[in-house]
Amino acid sequence: ALRGEMDRMLNEWAPPLMNGSDDGSSKALDSGTATNTHPVAPTGPPLSPMASASSLRPPQPPMLREQGSPQAAGTEKTQAPPDHSFMLNSATKASFFLEPGALDGNGALQPGMSKRQAVRKVAHGIHLFEGPWRDFVQSPKVARVAHALGWRRPAVVQTLYRLASAQAVGVDRHQDSTTLYTEPPSCLGMWLALEDADESNGCLRVRRGSHREPIRERLVRTGCEQGDGGAGDEGANEDAGGEGRDCQARLVFKRLVNATRQPDDAFSPLQTSSGDLLVMHGALEHFSERGQDPRRSRESLQVHIVEAGAKWPADNWLQYPAGMRFDELTPPPTSKPSVFSEL
Repeated sequence: ALRGEMDRMLNEWAPPLMNGSDDGSSKALDSGTATNTHPVAPTGPPLSPMASASSLRPPQPPMLREQGSPQAAGTEKTQAPPDHSFMLNSATKASFFLEPGALDGNGALQPGMSKRQAVRKVAHGIHLFEGPWRDFVQSPKVARVAHALGWRRPAVVQTLYRLASAQAVGVDRHQDSTTLYTEPPSCLGMWLALEDADESNGCLRVRRGSHREPIRERLVRTGCEQGDGGAGDEGANEDAGGEGRDCQARLVFKRLVNATRQPDDAFSPLQTSSGDLLVMHGALEHFSERGQDPRRSRESLQVHIVEAGAKWPADNWLQYPAGMRFDELTPPPTSKPSVFSEL
């Protein structure tokens, strides 16, 4: 059902012409080099009037720094400020992010490239629409895992569908808490494999024990005065909304601690079968490489949860519109002896 919903959206999606942008970087914050939106809403209406499909006329796609060498706040070169509005506006929408190089010089898909090859991910609010994706996120299975691991009020902050077509570029090493930061840290990632994954098609690689290390950096919004309606002074779900300010926010990486970059051989591949669920601590360092098999993609659904009682800073990149709250997962019945019995 999850892949079928993506099939439906791709079949109905007609990508509008736009100017692409490719700076040669293949791993720009998992955002792809070019971005686009879709005119087709997921199955069913949005659950909130603020959670809607992205507009049909996206701005010039923004470029974010590669995660391995982030741009520190306060060290930017003097230049025209980048437009990160597409990324920012995707928080409550089902927005299409394209693979780098997916567009030709005229803003159309490259000749011979299918829609499935062109789209990198659909994000970041796909759990806000009625349909198979929301059904999974709101299922007792997901709630049971979060509560069993100690989350008292698990709240879903973002969900994305990754297509990862055959030989598509990977995602650079990162910690999920970099982009979904709370105080104290509480990010929990759930990665549902929708296809078998191994080293030949770019499976995830993790650095064991890295979850005990500090969070090294944050992705923050700058250019807007904070403390005027964001969630920074309360719990993550006291007021998850911080949008609506009359300003042009932009995104930068803010270094928290210095750390030595570990070699690639310090990471272990995680082979998965379709239907496997990987549960990852927000500080766990992980990445994926480009797939080598020209016949195999690696699709997945990725759900990220935080503790609703933790502080959600007003300068986090992801902010819901004022008055809109993160979805909390209802505690399931405790009749099952094992949290993993149904997974």
